[in-house]
Amino acid sequence: MPILILVVLLLATATGQARVINIVEPSLGLAFTETEVIAHAEPAKRALLAQLRRSGRLGCETHCARVAGVWRALHPVIAAQRTGRQVDMQLVVVRDPQINALSFPDGTIVVSESFIDRLVLGPAELAFVLAHEASHVLLQHERQGLTSMLALIPSRAQRTPRDVYTEIEFNYFAMSDAMQLVFHQVEREADELGLQLAALAGYPPHAQLRFLEQASARDLPQQSMLSSHPDMGSRLESLRRTLPLAQRLWEVGLQ
Repeated sequence: MPILILVVLLLATATGQARVINIVEPSLGLAFTETEVIAHAEPAKRALLAQLRRSGRLGCETHCARVAGVWRALHPVIAAQRTGRQVDMQLVVVRDPQINALSFPDGTIVVSESFIDRLVLGPAELAFVLAHEASHVLLQHERQGLTSMLALIPSRAQRTPRDVYTEIEFNYFAMSDAMQLVFHQVEREADELGLQLAALAGYPPHAQLRFLEQASARDLPQQSMLSSHPDMGSRLESLRRTLPLAQRLWEVGLQ
């Protein structure tokens, strides 16, 4: 019987040995409120989890101990970040081959055992993936994206997050170049902060990047114009430039 990762984590909440320090600055000048953005994403989150529950794919089976061990080390580091708001991070493990890893603005992080198997993720690589998703939440990337989208819409009438997403979908091809820049930037930000958070949790930076190096070797040189992520080679190049800082944070975390 699958073990729900939330139950596993109740047994794995002891603070690890990492030295926890704050490295995140609060995001300022963003459109909409955190409450509005979370409320907008809530139906999608509930629908996803309900679908996974109905299909019997909610919970972990083969990697419970590994995921719980990584989260035990990572969670205190994430919780120590001072973003100007209280975020209750929760991790949910699923077994769906269509899911890799994703996060919701309320702090829910979802990772699939199928993804862990497919990329053969070790603890350091898994720590990077989870820290990357946590970084989207800490940096309020959903609000950042909505703020950027709002600037692209001609009318300045008061809008809800749903209104903005609807208009962007309707005019996506006209706005795709500008939006792709935004999407790529937030992914690079999550990469950089994720590398640093996982380093503080005790995972060597170079070891975190092994699966990206393997993926980069297989990655197609051309990305779709609809891609929300930079190509692997570009991501890896950016991350390598931040390795000295991440290495130093890793050393600090071990003190």
